[in-house]
Amino acid sequence: MKASLWIFSLCLTFQALGVHKGFAQSTPQWLFAADAPTVQAYHLSASVSGAEEYQAFTKPVRNREAVAYPGEKSSQLFIERGKAGQNWTLFFQEDELQYALLNERSSWRKCPGTAGLVYDTTSLMVISTHLRDFDSLLLWLPDVQASAATVGLGSKDGNQQFAYLLNEAGWPIAEAHYQSGELLALSTYAYQFDEGGRWTKRFVHNRLSGQQKEVSRYLVEHAGKTGQGWMAVDGGTGFWLLEENGNALYWNGQAMRPLPGSWTKTSEQLTIERKDWTEARRFIIEEFAWGWQVKSEADEQEDWVWTVALDYDTRKLRRWQEAAMVSSYEVFEDKERVGLRDEGGTTQIEAKYDALQPIMPGLAIVGLEDRFGLLQLNGMSLLPIYFERLQYLGDSLLLGQRSGKQGVIHLAGDTILPFEFDRLIAIDEASYWMFQEGKMGMIDNMGNVLIEPEFDLIQPFLDGQALAMADGQTGVIDASGQWIIEPGVYAGVTPVGLSGYLVQTDASSWGFADRSGSLQVAPEYGHLRALGATTLIAQQEGRFGLLSISGEVLAPLSYRMLKGCGDYSVDEGFCEALTAQNVVAQYVSDDEFGYLDALGRRHPPALPSAEVIAQGYQVQEVEEGLIFTFPLTWALEESINKLYKEGDYGQSRVVYEFLPAEGQGLADWASLNVEKPLLEARVGGQAALTYTERDRVRYYDFFRKHLYCLSRDGQKIIHLEFSCKDANFLESIPHLFEIEQLIRFADK
Repeated sequence: MKASLWIFSLCLTFQALGVHKGFAQSTPQWLFAADAPTVQAYHLSASVSGAEEYQAFTKPVRNREAVAYPGEKSSQLFIERGKAGQNWTLFFQEDELQYALLNERSSWRKCPGTAGLVYDTTSLMVISTHLRDFDSLLLWLPDVQASAATVGLGSKDGNQQFAYLLNEAGWPIAEAHYQSGELLALSTYAYQFDEGGRWTKRFVHNRLSGQQKEVSRYLVEHAGKTGQGWMAVDGGTGFWLLEENGNALYWNGQAMRPLPGSWTKTSEQLTIERKDWTEARRFIIEEFAWGWQVKSEADEQEDWVWTVALDYDTRKLRRWQEAAMVSSYEVFEDKERVGLRDEGGTTQIEAKYDALQPIMPGLAIVGLEDRFGLLQLNGMSLLPIYFERLQYLGDSLLLGQRSGKQGVIHLAGDTILPFEFDRLIAIDEASYWMFQEGKMGMIDNMGNVLIEPEFDLIQPFLDGQALAMADGQTGVIDASGQWIIEPGVYAGVTPVGLSGYLVQTDASSWGFADRSGSLQVAPEYGHLRALGATTLIAQQEGRFGLLSISGEVLAPLSYRMLKGCGDYSVDEGFCEALTAQNVVAQYVSDDEFGYLDALGRRHPPALPSAEVIAQGYQVQEVEEGLIFTFPLTWALEESINKLYKEGDYGQSRVVYEFLPAEGQGLADWASLNVEKPLLEARVGGQAALTYTERDRVRYYDFFRKHLYCLSRDGQKIIHLEFSCKDANFLESIPHLFEIEQLIRFADK
């Protein structure tokens, strides 16, 4: 590695799990020894205002900054972030990082038994190396293995407490956050490493919301090399490459070579200059873990991803680049035949073929009378026109078909896979799905059979396992084709990520099996569906609850309805709301609703903030000083005393009326006029009485909640009726709850 200070950073904007307002400043932050200790690199992971940041820094050079190499008394590094700077002072003992200072104020110190330093603010201190509460939480985490140590941090006032479960290398693999004794966050982490032992991905699983995040750590090459940068597919024919040194390359599909340019980024604005542009263009960008979302001044939007994200399928990337290189050629027609000419109009291949496809510079597949071959652009034949099919796969490989059998050949004519298969489908650079005599298997590019062709169908593999069918029945196989779940044991098998499988019997009873095929939840439920990696919604006889994938009942099957992200009627806004509240599902029980987290704990609904009300709600006063606050998408018709959702009239609504109190108090009036048993309640801050009923109106069941209270002068009984169809109960009850809770009365 060059002896120069090279800092690369990538801000990953995803919601920091379990982070609440006012909490970001005191969140424990970790500074780890890097994955490559021989180069004395260190890796900083910090959570700031809900965004997670990764920075890495290595040996600095001796320049005008006061610096020293690791192993000496101290090292000071300068990390530039925007207009602000960060001055780091690192202290070592025998080349091992022991202590760090940020801007000579914030201190980081080594945690006993760990491979890193923990941020020690004035409000946090190490309180324990073993936490009993955290050990009990591990019962919720059967997939987390035993660790080397448990570290506890707590605030000096005792209100906040953090627990970290560390693996043998000292890296955190589980984290919990308590506040005033209440569990606010519980997350686990898994790491993926490259061949050099450096971690490239971290998988974050929020055990309360069920959400999983894949955080990639991208290494950007030093300036001077052909670096990796941002790539954006542009109509399928071009791409951007924005290198870390500010240089830009753009392949527009109309030239043999990329066009040079430059780029700069300030805050959320990206500016790009290109050689063939008369002026620079500006874009608004938003950063995500996978890359940038880019919006032009004309409000056109694209997703730009790291080239590394495409490099996982390098053949596809190279094939795409080759297609961009030949996209400037034009296939033209003359006398019902086709040929090829370049961007200058010069004919490269005469128009004497039925079909023609340029596949890379200098080469084209041509077809004549339902046979195909390969030509150079000078007309010289590389493969004669006798193939029944010829398809370019990339990497100089062609899929061909002769006498009804398929194989793979090299552009040079060498046979890679013999022509003895009914069909071949490329999976990746090294393997193919193969079909023989109507059966499906897998073969590698050296001709080694990976899975014998004895299956009706094999679905794509997920971490070494796949659904497969044999004799019309479904099971699960491993990467060698051995059965994990035998076909026919279950009538239906549905994968749940990397956790296991929902299984269904012929009698339509549902259960859950882990990835070893072991049954964890007996198939005795009317229905199961996954809410996350470890949480299931269970239904039995019209009632819903939560189960863990180990079969533990997290929430009893007592709810009338449960809805989580992934249900058929869910929109993106609903999913975002669940994630923001750290929960997995919304529940309805009779006329009550709220939320459940992945531990089965109930969380009450929250009213909209004053800011949200000011932007998206309207306020209207009716008779007797009664004031409604309701969404802008609702309408109030005083002529008929109804408040309803626009476009949904007659389904979810509020009806009100004013009845004479006849000098009686609320309880006395209700005893004479309401036959239903009443419960005490409050409306607009004053005493009320309530009951709930369900009515059948034509083809629908209606939920109806009645509320009675006195007007401010005591002369009228205000009767409020909240109702909606059971069919849209889950969508309507949040609005009805808000309207009820936001009711108030004008001052007398």
